[in-house]
Amino acid sequence: MILRQLTATLLVLTASAGLAGANDALMSRYGPEKFGYTSEKFKLPVVLKWEHISAPYSGNPASALVEGNTVFFVSDDRAYAVDLDTGELAWKYPSDKGLGSAVRGTPALYKGNFYFGGGDGVLYCLDATTGGLRWRHASTGPIRSSPIVADGIVYFGSDDDSARAVDALTGRAVWARPFVGRDDMSGGIAVGGGMAFFACTDGNLYALAASTGQLRWNFRLASTPVRITPILLDNMVIMPVGNTINVLSAKSGQFRFSVPVGTEIPVNLAVSGQDVFAAGRDGKLYAYTWSGRQFILKWKTPVDMGSRPMADPIIAGDSIYVVTGNGTLQAYSTKDGTLLWRYVLTSKVTEYGVETARCYAAPTVANGSLLVLSDDGVLRCFTQDWPDIYPPKAFNFSPIDGQKVPAAPPLVITGALFDAESGVDFSSVRITLDGNPLEVETNFGTSIVKAMTEVPEEGEASAKLESGPHKLALSAKDYSGNIYNLEWSVMADPSLEPPKITKTKKKTEETPTVTPEVPVPAVPEMREPGAPPPPPPPPPPPAPGAAHGAGDDGAPPPPVPTPAEPGTGTTPTPGHGDSGGGDEPPVIVVPE
Repeated sequence: MILRQLTATLLVLTASAGLAGANDALMSRYGPEKFGYTSEKFKLPVVLKWEHISAPYSGNPASALVEGNTVFFVSDDRAYAVDLDTGELAWKYPSDKGLGSAVRGTPALYKGNFYFGGGDGVLYCLDATTGGLRWRHASTGPIRSSPIVADGIVYFGSDDDSARAVDALTGRAVWARPFVGRDDMSGGIAVGGGMAFFACTDGNLYALAASTGQLRWNFRLASTPVRITPILLDNMVIMPVGNTINVLSAKSGQFRFSVPVGTEIPVNLAVSGQDVFAAGRDGKLYAYTWSGRQFILKWKTPVDMGSRPMADPIIAGDSIYVVTGNGTLQAYSTKDGTLLWRYVLTSKVTEYGVETARCYAAPTVANGSLLVLSDDGVLRCFTQDWPDIYPPKAFNFSPIDGQKVPAAPPLVITGALFDAESGVDFSSVRITLDGNPLEVETNFGTSIVKAMTEVPEEGEASAKLESGPHKLALSAKDYSGNIYNLEWSVMADPSLEPPKITKTKKKTEETPTVTPEVPVPAVPEMREPGAPPPPPPPPPPPAPGAAHGAGDDGAPPPPVPTPAEPGTGTTPTPGHGDSGGGDEPPVIVVPE
C-alpha cells in the first residue's frame, strides 16, 4: 500500500511539472463568446483521482471552474472551493448554513473575485482565496443566469425581467438603469464586439450596447429558448432554438440563414475554430463546418451517443465531451466522431447493477484535470497520469457457477461490470460458451451486459446444448488496459423446461432484436450449503489516493456495496435453476 502511494505521488509530481499549456476555466463555457472550447490538450483515457462530496441539488446545471490549483463550484445554496490535487475543502460559503435559496448558474472568476447569483436575487462577490464576502448587488428577482465577465464588467440577468451590468471590482452599476425585457432574463449571455446578447424567456434575443445597456436590436425566435446561450463567431450570432440553428448578423440582427437539424437541440452548441457541434435530443451528435456563407456537414453521419444529452458539450483540444441521459460521460474525436472514452457516472452499486448519477452540468477541462459535478453533489476529478492498477469488477452474473440450465435455447448470460478508476471499456467485453464467442449487448444505464445463444427460427431445428457441463468465460478491460478474466461452468439438463418464448414483430428484416420482456433478476451470492447469509460486502476500492471522504464535515460518504462475483462458490442458490427450484422459466421475447 505504501509503495502504491509513493508511486502515485511521483506520478503526480511528474504530471504537475509537465502541464505546460494548461488553461484555467474562469466562467461558463470558457469565455464571454460562449464557445465551450479550451485549447488545452488532454490525453485520453483518464483516471478518477478524487471525489468531493457536497450538498446534493437535483438538476444542478452549474459547472465547476478552475483557477490555478483551486476548483470552484456551487451546489444547492452553497459555494465551495477545493484543492485541485487532493479534493480537500479550502472554504465554503456560507460557512455556517446555506443561503436558503439555490444557485442555478455557473459562477465566474476575475482578478481574485468569485461571482455567483442566488435564488434570493443577489449577485455575490467573494474573495476567491478565503471565501469571504466582498460585496453584494441586489436585483428584485431570482438570478438563474450564469454571470459573464468581460472588460472588468459583470453581466447577468434576473427573473425580474432585467439585464444588468456592474463593475467587477466594486459591484456598482455600470448602466444608468437595468435593461427590462418582457419576461425572465434567465437565459444565456454572450459578450463581444462591444455588445451584450441576452436570451430571454419572452422568446426574444436582445442585443445591447455593452457599455450603456441601450437596445441595439432584438430578434424574435421561433420558440422560447431554454438553457440556450447565443454564441459569437466571425461577427455572427449563432442561436439554436428547437430543431433549427439560426445565424444572425451580430451588428444588425439581420437573419442570415438557418440550419435544420431534424431534432430538437436541448443543450448549447460547442464551437472549435470553424467547426460547430450540436447534441440532439435524438441521442445523436452532429458536426458542421462554418464556410463563411453556410454550414456544411463535417461528418457524413452523426454519432450515436446512445441517449439524449443532459449537459452542454465542451471541447478540449481535439476531443468533445458530453454527458448523456444514461449517466455516461463520453468523449469523441472532433475530427471523425470516433469514441475515445466512456465512463459510467455511478451513484451506487446495487444487486441489479449500478445506478447512475444524473448530471446536468457541463464537464470542465482545465489545468490537467477533467471535472464533472453531478446533482448528487459529487464532484469527480479525473487526470491524465494518475495510476490505475485495478481491473474491472464483475458481479451478479447469471447463470451462476454449477447451475443447471435447460438444454433448449436460448441460454441467456447477464451480469454487471464496474470500474471506478478509468471506466470499463465495454467494446472489449467478450463472453464465450465452450470457447465460441457470443454477441454482447450493453445497457450503459445499469452497466449490465447480456449475451445469449441463438433462438431458432420457426421450422428450424433447435440447437440444444449437449447434456452435461459447459464452460462460460468472460473477459473485460478497463481503459487503462487492466484485464479481468472469469471462467465458470453450467450443467445443461434436457429435463428442465426451456424458457418461454414470446414472439413480437421485429424492427427490421436486417436487424432482428431479442430482448427480455422483463429485466433478468439478479442472482444472490453463492455460498456453502447451510451457511448463514454473508454480511454486507465492503465498498469497491477507491482510486489510489482518492479523497472520497472529503465532504462538508469531513465524514466519509456512505459505503457502496459490491455484490459478489460468479465462480466463487460451489452450490447454487435454490430457486435459480437447481433441482429444488420452483421458479417459472424466464420469458424471452423474440421477433416473429
